[in-house]
Amino acid sequence: MKATLELPRKLMHAAKAQAAAQGQTLPEFVAAAVKEKVEATPVRTAAKPWMKMAGALKEYSMELDQVDKLIAEEFERVNPDDWK
Repeated sequence: MKATLELPRKLMHAAKAQAAAQGQTLPEFVAAAVKEKVEATPVRTAAKPWMKMAGALKEYSMELDQVDKLIAEEFERVNPDDWK
């Protein structure tokens, strides 16, 4: 697959020099560098910062269900004085 990249001049010269020193073409060198980076970095699909904590309380699911039930019950109650 073809792609167009814009790289800083110094980086491009360094990449060309390293590719030549390793007996690779520039596209081979760039592909290897990108592949190395991709494999070293885990994919974070739709990761949200708060998701790290989302599973932290799964062992308390019964307690959380009880809290949810209490909250729902409390919101069902209407205090007539609050509506005056």
